[in-house]
Formats: sequence, C-alpha cells, structure tokens
Amino acid sequence: MDNKSTLLLSLRDVHLPPAPPSASVTVLLASLAVSILGIAILAWLWYAKKRATIKEVHVALTQACKDKPNAHKNLATVLRQIMHRATGDQINTLQNIPWLEKLDEHFSTHYFTKGNGQVFGSTLYQQTACTIGVNSEQLAKELKQLIKPKHLNPHV
Repeated sequence: MDNKSTLLLSLRDVHLPPAPPSASVTVLLASLAVSILGIAILAWLWYAKKRATIKEVHVALTQACKDKPNAHKNLATVLRQIMHRATGDQINTLQNIPWLEKLDEHFSTHYFTKGNGQVFGSTLYQQTACTIGVNSEQLAKELKQLIKPKHLNPHV
C-alpha cells in the first residue's frame, strides 16, 4: 500500500503548454483587417453601382432632349421608366393629377404639381406643350437635380 501512496503523491498535475505569446493577437488583427477590407470593397461596389445607374439616367435625359419636337414626351418616357423601375406596375394606369401627385410623393417634392414638372401632366399631350415656357433642356436639368440614387431603386 505504501508503494501506491508514494506513486500517487509523486504525480504532478497535468498542464497544457502555454500558447505562443503573439500568435493570437496577430491572428485577431489579421482577421479584423481582412473583415474591414471586405466590407470596404462591398461598400465601394455598391456605391459604384449606384453612381453608374444615376449616370445612365442623366445620359437618358440628355438623349431625350436631342429630338426637339418630341423632347418633352421623351423626357416623360424616361420619367415613366424610372418610376416603373422604382415602384413597379402600380404606376401604369396613373395619368394627369394622380400621376403628378405620385411623382411628388416619390421624389418628396412639389415640383410636379406646383412647379415646371406640371408639363408631365395633361399638358404634355396637348399641342401647346412646347409653348408653355419651359424648354426641354431646362426640364432635363431640373430632373437631373431632382433624381437621386435613392429614387431609382429604394429597396437597395
């Protein structure tokens, strides 16, 4: 018995070897740096996509003005396409005042019901549309200032 007691007393506690002193901090910092870099790249790609889309809209508005006799109607078509992309089919049946009110609601403005944007209502399809005092270049310029990336696809 004495031998067993001596053997048990001679055993030491089991200890794990210590971790390398700087390995965990280095791995943590490297992981953090990679994560931040990944987030930065994703944010940059998202922003670049939004900027490319707004540039496409600006080009479409500029192109719409080149056909002088139909410039107002072409601008209205671009505006319909923007609204359709942002809101879907619910705008397909809107015309005149309800259409202008929907535009004001979407763009958070009164430009379409009280400003130069009224031309996109019922006056657009009358013969006097080009004589209302607002040329197509001015309308395109105002629309470019009004339309922001958040208006193109609010779900993104």
